[in-house]
Amino acid sequence: MEHNLSERIALLRFPLIVGIVFLHMYTAEVAHVPIGEVASIFTILSYYMSNVLAKVVVPLFFLLAGYLFFINFQYSFGSFLQKYKSRFRTLVMPYILWNLIILAFYTIAQTLPATAHYFNGERPYVFLLHGHELLELFFGYGKFQYPVAFQFWFIRDLIILVFLSPLIYLALKKIPYLLLSFFAILWIFGLYEDNILKTDFFSTFFFCLGGFLALKKYNFSLSDRYAKEIMILYLIVSFMDLYYQNEILENISVFIGTIAVFTASKYILNYQNLKKNLIKLSRYSFFIFALHEPMLSIVRKVSFKFFTPQHDFYVFVLYIACPVLTIVVSIYIYKLLEKILPNILNVLVGNRVSPKVVSQYIGTKS
Repeated sequence: MEHNLSERIALLRFPLIVGIVFLHMYTAEVAHVPIGEVASIFTILSYYMSNVLAKVVVPLFFLLAGYLFFINFQYSFGSFLQKYKSRFRTLVMPYILWNLIILAFYTIAQTLPATAHYFNGERPYVFLLHGHELLELFFGYGKFQYPVAFQFWFIRDLIILVFLSPLIYLALKKIPYLLLSFFAILWIFGLYEDNILKTDFFSTFFFCLGGFLALKKYNFSLSDRYAKEIMILYLIVSFMDLYYQNEILENISVFIGTIAVFTASKYILNYQNLKKNLIKLSRYSFFIFALHEPMLSIVRKVSFKFFTPQHDFYVFVLYIACPVLTIVVSIYIYKLLEKILPNILNVLVGNRVSPKVVSQYIGTKS
């Protein structure tokens, strides 16, 4: 992979994670508009940020995951075995560990009188579930669409797609346009309700699209030539999505948005300090992703209860402040674990801690 392209992927990771946190910040407290009143500019802005702009983030992550999985890939048993071993460390182990941690957290938080009222509806009462229901909640199937650590549905879908990667590879080689068209239609027109695996077909479409671009060795500079036109088109379509709030138009906006956001990354390469800082911050991305819920929910509920904002402006201030606080606290917790428990941190983030960092702190302790 070209150095230029790897830098663009690296510098995007942290902003995309920030987008996920803001995506999950948009709840009833933020969205509330009294009946008969016109939404204020602050309400509209928060909706646009979370339900239009941030909707691009997860599809782009799937596209990049598919691209990185199939780039320079050779179809052989050894290649798939190597990929499976790698993804077991980076996907399966973090999925199991974080869901166990969050499961234990909810079990305790829902039983303690001091905290129970903060966890009385968004998640099922863990201590009331039977054995098979716990399994359904853990993996996000059956009557539960999401795992107990609900943001990890993204990792769950990736695990399924990686498991099916030999079939995906063959399809991308033999019938790529038919495959992509099939999943695009299922996704854009919402024809995926109640599927067995509880996966959204947009995850399959964008993963396959990323794999297709990797196998075709797509030259991203081709779309870079039309960067300004792509971003202008996205702004137009995204404002249409904001105004009409139509599902099909939303999906079209998301598709164009994934291209626009990645294309926009080429401009960041021209600002050395910004590029370096974003690449440095990227190492915190997975940890923020894993930890931001239920932390964000706690910060949001406590903040809204303590400040009880009565004006949309103050609601918007909390809408910005809660994600920022969650991200900052997550980074400080990461740094603390990096100093005192680097090996455990490395397992929690799927071997994404630099080996130099781990060996440095182990050496210091010894």
